Amino acid sequence: MDYHNGGGSCPAGQNEGRTGDISCDGTDADCQSQCCRRPCSEFKAAGSYTCPAGTSDRDNTSAEASGGALQEGCCVTNCAAAFTGQCPAGTQVRDADDMEDCSAGGCDADSCCRMTCAGANNGAGVTCPAGQAPKTEMCNEPGTGYDECDADTCCYTPYVVGSIAPGASATDTGFDFTYEEFSDVACTTRKTNFEGGMVTGTSATCVPQSVEGGTTPFGFYAYCPGLTGTGAYEYVLASEGADRCPPAAGAEGGGETLAVNVCVASDDESKKLTCTVRNDPDPALKTAASGAPVAHAAKFAALAVVAAVVLA
Repeated sequence: MDYHNGGGSCPAGQNEGRTGDISCDGTDADCQSQCCRRPCSEFKAAGSYTCPAGTSDRDNTSAEASGGALQEGCCVTNCAAAFTGQCPAGTQVRDADDMEDCSAGGCDADSCCRMTCAGANNGAGVTCPAGQAPKTEMCNEPGTGYDECDADTCCYTPYVVGSIAPGASATDTGFDFTYEEFSDVACTTRKTNFEGGMVTGTSATCVPQSVEGGTTPFGFYAYCPGLTGTGAYEYVLASEGADRCPPAAGAEGGGETLAVNVCVASDDESKKLTCTVRNDPDPALKTAASGAPVAHAAKFAALAVVAAVVLA
């Protein structure tokens, strides 16, 4: 069974180092013993191993072994650490988070240098359709069958933050939100990583997020039109090392509208955007600079009326 997707979780300080089909009886005790491992970073902090020159530390990778074998399991000869040459024009060395072992190929330019979208077509770069912009990432030579250096791989439509926000909610910060994704259709088993997982914050405000161990940073927004109605969420990608909030103008991103405070099922998964009135809203947020009420002002007034009736 797949313990993670089956709703199981590892003890604090461990992560799921073995996924997919394994032999465990379904109980937490047995499946945790089979699936969960302490990460290499924990052993490194304790001084249990040191990676030699020319190798990279897997850090968040689960350590399968102990003692002297830790160095073998937690250190990898990858291009970022072992390649000492110079990549040909139009190519660049594989990223530092690329933990593929290059030792079999000698960690030379052939195995460590990849074409970039900007360097394709003999340095001319990939030509993007009108309205799209080129990515800066690496791609594969034509004929490889995946992530080829063409418009499909290398071009994107720049995203405008707030472009799918319903009504006045693009600037309405009077609500707090919780966005969750679930591995079932009933919104009962929340995912534990951001393929899903959970994001919380203030409506119409950028929340910094990342996936893949922090190597893919992005800014996350959610928009609350009220306690009911149609809301939205969106993400905007950032370059490694760049600020996620606010994201750079013209970055790549996307989003989706969905009903507020409703479990929305899709295939065998689901998601939910929960909106609540902020506990301590800034009075200045209740009225726009012009003096006109913003979207949530009427809701605050309605809540005050209800409270007055209850207390009477």
